[in-house]
Amino acid sequence: MRAAKAAKRSGQAEINKPSIVDFVTRDLGLSPSEYQLTLLKSFYGLPLSDRELGIWGECTGRSEYPGKPFVELTLVSGARSGKNAYVMTPVLLYEAVWGGFRVNPGETVAVPLIAQDATACDVSMRLMREYARKLGGGTVVDETARKLALKNGIEVRLYPCTSKSLYGVSICGAGLDEVGRFKWAGADTDEDIEAGVLRGMGQFENRAKLIVTSTPSGKQGLLWRKTT
Repeated sequence: MRAAKAAKRSGQAEINKPSIVDFVTRDLGLSPSEYQLTLLKSFYGLPLSDRELGIWGECTGRSEYPGKPFVELTLVSGARSGKNAYVMTPVLLYEAVWGGFRVNPGETVAVPLIAQDATACDVSMRLMREYARKLGGGTVVDETARKLALKNGIEVRLYPCTSKSLYGVSICGAGLDEVGRFKWAGADTDEDIEAGVLRGMGQFENRAKLIVTSTPSGKQGLLWRKTT
């Protein structure tokens, strides 16, 4: 009986699930640029217009558009380009609310927000908190300075820029903000932090999305590896 009810709820949620475009523009009330909108649509494998296909080619250097969802995005753009406000934060909130991830008894399922320092983390959490409130309907059931607990049991959490902090958590989506400013040598490198995130995502079988953003940086570390 319980399984049947859960299946019914899951099916109903899938029917009501908005596209990432509707979520960002209608539910959050944002007005992304055509470049930001193309990025969101292509990340989820949605059909692109001729103009958007041109933007896809311009930004990726690829001639063919695969038209299928991706699980990882590395976005390198200048300061104040909206990569956090229009891409990373909305996508991670969308996944937390509509990703279909279930929380088992005693399990912590989280969406970590990791940045180079506490100030940058706070910016991401303020955005997440503001956007979650726009959804209404009791989407948020509890919040602290470092955590946003959603009614489906998933938590958006701020994490320090260390790999050990991620142990023991199931990760259904994660954002590494300004990864070009992470450490790339010594203890707790950017590679170590990514490895910790991917380890936590393991049980979700290529469903959990990882978003890596940064302004341009030097020729070293995780960002350089991902973009060359």
